[in-house]
Amino acid sequence: MNWLKENWFKFIIAIGVLIVALSVAYYFIMFIPKRNDQIRAQEQSKTTQEYNQRILLQEQDCQKASYKFLGEIKETSQFYISANQNHFSISKNTCLLYYVTVDEYLGERIIEHKIVDVYTNKPIILYSVKNGEHWLGVDFNEFDRQQRKLFEE
Repeated sequence: MNWLKENWFKFIIAIGVLIVALSVAYYFIMFIPKRNDQIRAQEQSKTTQEYNQRILLQEQDCQKASYKFLGEIKETSQFYISANQNHFSISKNTCLLYYVTVDEYLGERIIEHKIVDVYTNKPIILYSVKNGEHWLGVDFNEFDRQQRKLFEE
């Protein structure tokens, strides 16, 4: 107890230095990393929002391009078009369109299931039936499998 009475000022200074040191340690060990994590999370959220917004715009552009593509087909052909579905493919960076055409010509009925790249007008997959029998392209099971794969991504 005598030591404390003689060195009380040094003891208070030592406690003060210890409190300051712990505060500085807390700042560098706990506060800054949490703040950096929050900043990274905000940046990632912003990046995700921008990415989702860009994808949404691409999907809207894809839908417009698909309607235009189908309109041009309807103007230049005489067959019936149904079951259309469009999808912006992120991996292929293009607009895919699935549609079915039904054509009756000279007593023959031809049904074609097509998936095309709207931007390049190139066919991706074709399944065609003539008078109820497989005629052109892949068989229906393969067409269905590829269509699901393309439109689920």
